Amino acid sequence: MGTLSREMEVSAMHWLLACGLEAERFTNAKRTLDAAQDRLLDEGYLKDAAFTGRGKAGTFQYTFASAPEP
Repeated sequence: MGTLSREMEVSAMHWLLACGLEAERFTNAKRTLDAAQDRLLDEGYLKDAAFTGRGKAGTFQYTFASAPEP
């Protein structure tokens, strides 16, 4: 039986594609993702959300507040 990860790291290019934002200018797409991340942080679902790098070559990192229930 596997375990669920408390952290997730994904490339910006792949995350934008998965979210249907790949055609947007990066700054507009990141603003949309930042708003969603802020809500998840406020609701206590995420403990931390960060972005490193530049543009679509960057990476999003998420730390969940607690391990999700299977």
